[in-house]
Amino acid sequence: MTDKGIRVGSSLQSAPAFFSPAAFLKDTRANIAMTFALSILPILMLVGVVVDYTRAVGAEAILQHAASAGALAGANMLDVNGDPEEVARDYAMAILGTSPGLADNATINVTADVALDSKYVKVTVTANLPTIFMGMAGKETMRLSREAEAVNVKMNVEIAMVLDVSSSMRNAKIDNLRVAAKEFVQVVLEGGNAETTTISVIPFGGTVRLGNNAFFPYVLDQPTFEYGAPFNYSVDLPDTQAEWNGCLEMTPEQVKSITLDENSHGVVHYYTVNANNENPWCPNDQAAQANFLSNNVEGLVDLFEGYNKQMLSDGTGTDIGMSWGVRSLDPAWQGKLRADGSIWSARPAPYDDETTRKVLIVMSDGGITGQLRPRDPITTLMDGVDPDFTAPKSPTSQFYNGPTALDNFNYLCDYAKDNGVLVFSIAFNINNAAHNSQMRACATSNAHFFNVQTLDIAQAFRVITEQISSLRLTR
Repeated sequence: MTDKGIRVGSSLQSAPAFFSPAAFLKDTRANIAMTFALSILPILMLVGVVVDYTRAVGAEAILQHAASAGALAGANMLDVNGDPEEVARDYAMAILGTSPGLADNATINVTADVALDSKYVKVTVTANLPTIFMGMAGKETMRLSREAEAVNVKMNVEIAMVLDVSSSMRNAKIDNLRVAAKEFVQVVLEGGNAETTTISVIPFGGTVRLGNNAFFPYVLDQPTFEYGAPFNYSVDLPDTQAEWNGCLEMTPEQVKSITLDENSHGVVHYYTVNANNENPWCPNDQAAQANFLSNNVEGLVDLFEGYNKQMLSDGTGTDIGMSWGVRSLDPAWQGKLRADGSIWSARPAPYDDETTRKVLIVMSDGGITGQLRPRDPITTLMDGVDPDFTAPKSPTSQFYNGPTALDNFNYLCDYAKDNGVLVFSIAFNINNAAHNSQMRACATSNAHFFNVQTLDIAQAFRVITEQISSLRLTR
């Protein structure tokens, strides 16, 4: 009995040790489930906070877009009649309308300062974004706010339009260019813009016909101009402006030279390389004459009205057109481009003038050609100012070749861009990839190049107009 009692006693005495608090606390077999149960709530809260803040980031992007669009629209100088505050608010609300949840809780504050030559607009957009998970912690909404400021100062603007009027522009092309150019000058010079904007129009075919007598002093003051090999003959030079057709002879070095020396140039007489004898190398039409530093809308529109097949010219001297486009913007020609002592004698302004924006637009429908001259001296002695004159066809040789002309063109494009000129280029129905690339390379960037493969060249000019009047977002 003693042994059994001992065994029974021992067994009974072990039970209290198994159920003791210390043993219970040391047993970890069920801790994972307990730990998960205790931590699930903060994990869910953390995920919820991330979700709410992700929604807030997306909402702030919409608010910023609304504020920026409103500020830019309100400060637009072209909108001369609209109240800038109303315009800004309408544009901002239109953006917010794409997110109804934000629009219903948004507030738009606009401040504007409008002066004679500038507009300043500040737009602040705020909204209360309802939270999804953070409300469990007592934060039911998130206050969001974004702002933007835009300033539009009426800059002085100098524009050069270098336009191809070679014979390949005949028919629909020249008709579409005429319409597009008229619309361009009307929009660019509308409202008060004419007070600060000048436009130089430089049409080119084989060469450029210069307009006023400000350029006559650059013609050699002697009876003849001697061509070297392979021509080896002299041509008569005009004694007076009235006897001159307006086309200066320029060597490749002179084409690339921005400044020109007076009494240093021959003249390009009338002749054609086409059998139909319709399109002289040096244009013989008033509409094909360069017009410098004009802000006269009616005068420019009338000029473009004359853009038709009668004014077209042989050759595609894009490098010569570009040279006069650059000169029309270069301060070295300040006071020299007009002979009438006009108010534009202080133009072209210096390149570092912070109040002046310079823009050059070059348009062509083909490759750049070299310069051809007659071999027969008889054909160079015709009267260059007779409106009934028909240019003779002549066998020709190269005065300088196409690669040289392309080198001139590239040099002038780079010169303009290096001096801060905004260069736009338009390839008008150019199917040759190499020629297209030449025009693309001239532009300030790919965004400033237009490859017009239809006849809608007006659309390219509309985009250029918008960029010229673009605003500077200050914040």
